[in-house]
Amino acid sequence: FLNFFFTLLFFYLPEFIERKVSLSDFVFIMKWEVIYYLLALLFFYNAWKVVSMGHLLPIILYTAGAGIVYLFIRPVVINAIDAYNLKMFMEMERAMSAGLSLDEMIKKIESLSRHLIDWTGMNIAVLDEERGEIVLYYSSYLGFMGKDKSFVVKVGEGIVGNAVLEKKPIIVKDTSRDPRYIALREGVYSEIAIPLLIEGEVVGVIDFEHSLKNAFSEKELQFAYLFADHLARALKTHMTLSPLRSISASLRGEGERLKENVSEMKKVHEEIREEIEKGLETNLVRKEIGEKLRGLVEDMVGWLEGEEKKRRGSVEKGKEKVLEGRGKLGDVERSMEGLNEVRKGIEEMVQEVGRVNEGLENIERLLRISKQIASNTETLAFNATIEAARAGEMGKGFGVVAEEISKLAKEADAASDEIGKTVDEFRHIVDSLIRTAERNKERTGIIEESSQKVGMFVQELMRLLEDMVSLVEEEIKIGEREVARIKELKGEMEKERKIDEEMMKLLESVREVERMEKELVSSLGELEKEIGKSLDKLQEIMERFSL
Repeated sequence: FLNFFFTLLFFYLPEFIERKVSLSDFVFIMKWEVIYYLLALLFFYNAWKVVSMGHLLPIILYTAGAGIVYLFIRPVVINAIDAYNLKMFMEMERAMSAGLSLDEMIKKIESLSRHLIDWTGMNIAVLDEERGEIVLYYSSYLGFMGKDKSFVVKVGEGIVGNAVLEKKPIIVKDTSRDPRYIALREGVYSEIAIPLLIEGEVVGVIDFEHSLKNAFSEKELQFAYLFADHLARALKTHMTLSPLRSISASLRGEGERLKENVSEMKKVHEEIREEIEKGLETNLVRKEIGEKLRGLVEDMVGWLEGEEKKRRGSVEKGKEKVLEGRGKLGDVERSMEGLNEVRKGIEEMVQEVGRVNEGLENIERLLRISKQIASNTETLAFNATIEAARAGEMGKGFGVVAEEISKLAKEADAASDEIGKTVDEFRHIVDSLIRTAERNKERTGIIEESSQKVGMFVQELMRLLEDMVSLVEEEIKIGEREVARIKELKGEMEKERKIDEEMMKLLESVREVERMEKELVSSLGELEKEIGKSLDKLQEIMERFSL
């Protein structure tokens, strides 16, 4: 059993995959393989049992019995195979009489031929007599080629080309030894090519391939003849009906397009009718809206002209305010100049008071010197009095002078004190005057700074007023342009009114054309139905000549 399993896994399975064997074919093949395996197993088991007895007579009897069984079973197996082949032939005949298309016939031949011919590849090609070329139509591993004309050989080239040229089948048991062989794919070592003949004329070729050498014999050739005969008739019928089928398909396509066009024309006709109705309604609405718009435009023109007059008045007033503001600005500037003069006068007064203060300081210094002199004089007089007393009578005159000098010194000292008090009072007055002047100077600076700010504010206000005047003038220009555009719009609306009137006339004409188009669409619909009936009759005729 392990031997059977590995044989199935490593031999049969890759082969089945390469050949693309269907499930039903796989079951059919494996059924007979299992039967053969069981019979061989039974035979060898019994042979082993007989040989193990060790006597010659049982061996002879078993050999004779096995030979008799073989002679008896062989006809039975042959009859079973013939019955199976007959079944395939009958199924083939039923397929041929089923009215299949060429492509369906090819797929049926591909399926049935697997049961009678052991092949790994099948190719079907069609002969192009005008070009002398054989074009691949179907391949078991490439499928239907359609418009792909890349696989082409000339008549007389390769195995297939020689089979067509000689009009007889060719069996190649080893392609590596045949110089005529042209490889369509790798791994092909056996090939059989059979021309498809109808009344002695070649219409194509069927080609079977195998990956083993010596894979085909006369038996496979006879089976291949059966498929080639049916395929030749199918191909001939296909080629005969191909122009008619193309014409029928073209006519049916044109009929379908005509039907679609008629349907589309009906839709377009309906849309046109709806658009005409909408156009009429829209045109009436547009006419009403146009009248209203014209009234609105006239009102807007009047309003804009009134607004323009108001703006011009505002501009004139703005200019007057600008001139008035400029005058006020001049007054502020003059006030600032006066304040500047006052500030300068206060500064000069402060300087003069400072000089007076310096003079007072000088007087105080002189008073201190005078006071010192008076003190020294009094001391001198006191000393002179003492010396006069010492001198006695001779010093009396000098004593009188000393007393006078002492009185004078005291009076000078008293006068210095009075002057010092007066100077102190005057200093207080000067200090008060200086403080007052400083405060006035500070206040004058504040007033001047405020005046500068007022001046800057007035200047900024003047600039804003000038900008506003410029903006209003620009708005006036814009308003003039708007009025001009609205007047142009009024002219365009008048043109549009005339166009609407022309459109109404045109829509009436289109309505008449729409009525005529409706009659044309109805006629085309009847024509499309007649073409459809004719195509159905043509299809019935072609079906009588089915494959």
